[in-house]
Amino acid sequence: MAKGKEGLSAGRVQSIALWLIIQRENEIKNFTPEEYWSIDSEFKKGRSKKFKASFYGLNGKKHDLPNNDAVQDVMKRLDPKGDFDITKVTRRERKRQPQPPFTTSTMQQEANRKLNYRTRKTMMAAQQLYEGINIGKEGSQGLITYMRTDSTRISIIAKHEASTFLHEKYGAEYAATKPIKGKLPEGAQDAHEAIRPTSVFRTPASLKKNT
Repeated sequence: MAKGKEGLSAGRVQSIALWLIIQRENEIKNFTPEEYWSIDSEFKKGRSKKFKASFYGLNGKKHDLPNNDAVQDVMKRLDPKGDFDITKVTRRERKRQPQPPFTTSTMQQEANRKLNYRTRKTMMAAQQLYEGINIGKEGSQGLITYMRTDSTRISIIAKHEASTFLHEKYGAEYAATKPIKGKLPEGAQDAHEAIRPTSVFRTPASLKKNT
């Protein structure tokens, strides 16, 4: 049963919204969580770089780990001090589209996910970067564009500068031949372009001594 304040209207829009909320709440209540375990390990041979691997199965067949007992059964078969053999290597090529440029909301979400920043702390940091910091010979410079925006649009000048940077530093093969068009969120006003560095040539390494 959904709870609400007395005296609220239940018009056409409110009724549909309430129905959606109830449907979603019922889905949450009826959800049955399933226990799942994994076994992860880190390997290294000689001076090669370490690499991680996860348990797949037994005798070449996929084997799930639904509980701790199943994990312990596998662990008994393993000798941590023994040698492990790589019997098969599968190489695949995967194509990944880059994430769209930051809007205010996606910047806040990413800051929370990666840095555990609260919204207030994220916006205070963004405000300081927008207003500018002293970076030596160039004086005080704003390092990002306006941080309150719902647009993923990037200016033509910024695109050209990014392309130049990629050509000079990494080579033409790493620069996009066609612009990747992002889709604006529904209701986005597009008054300001996306949040981006004011200059890609101010790399994190070059700014490190000023932070």
